[in-house]
Amino acid sequence: GFRETGSKIIDLVYFARSSFAGRINFEMEHHYLFQKSGVISQRSITRAGIDGYGKIIFRLRKSINTHVTGNYFFPDLNNKGGYFFLDYQFSFKPPETNVSFKLMAKNILNQKTFQSVSVTDYSRSRFSVNVFPASILAYVSFTL
Repeated sequence: GFRETGSKIIDLVYFARSSFAGRINFEMEHHYLFQKSGVISQRSITRAGIDGYGKIIFRLRKSINTHVTGNYFFPDLNNKGGYFFLDYQFSFKPPETNVSFKLMAKNILNQKTFQSVSVTDYSRSRFSVNVFPASILAYVSFTL
């Protein structure tokens, strides 16, 4: 006959952003996911993970902004290992012009790969991706 399966999922998200009149503000989001699944009256599979980001924003002048962003991923709290990515951006828009400039540093910590494993009572899948190496990008934008 068919197996009687069940699952429970708890998904919590916390988001906060400041809007101080000063030069420094922050933004952050944290996400917690708990999953329990399996055949009823038998052993179940439990998995919990967290991820999120934090951003510190510096407004040096009206035309100059900069921010640092850290993203973290711990896909399975039962196993060691997690991922942390760090990015930086500097933005400049000269007053009364149609041009803006950005300088971005991506993956400053030079993470090589990102991997996530998903397990249920009847399958196991692995997602793995190579991450772009640490890089610096220059960006110029024109508006009409």
